[in-house]
Parts: sequence; C-alpha cells; structure tokens
Amino acid sequence: MSYASILALGFLLGLRHATDADHLAAVATLATRSRSVAQTVAQGIAWGTGHTLTLMVFGGAVLVLG
Repeated sequence: MSYASILALGFLLGLRHATDADHLAAVATLATRSRSVAQTVAQGIAWGTGHTLTLMVFGGAVLVLG
C-alpha cells in the first residue's frame, strides 16, 4: 500500500466516523446552544482540533514504538 492510499483510507474512515449518529447528536446539541454563528464555528474548530491532536498523539506513539 502506498502512503497516498493509506491517507485516503484514513480520510474516508474519518468522514464515516464524523457522520456517526453520536457525533451528529453531540454537534447538533452544541450548535443549538450557541448564540451566534461565530461561536458555533469556534466550537467546531475546537472539536476538530481535539480529534486531530488525539489522532496525532496516538499515531505518533504507534510510529515511535514501531
């Protein structure tokens, strides 16, 4: 497998994960409690950043530990 195919597979699995019912319910709950579009966008950025950092930490640990 090439790096591009691994990244594409990871991206597609991430999209599937993001549209799971639990995520949609959580995001909808956060979005309806927001007072403005800017606050909703900020929460979305924080949500995405948290997921990305978690993946980077665990992915990095897997790479370092072999």
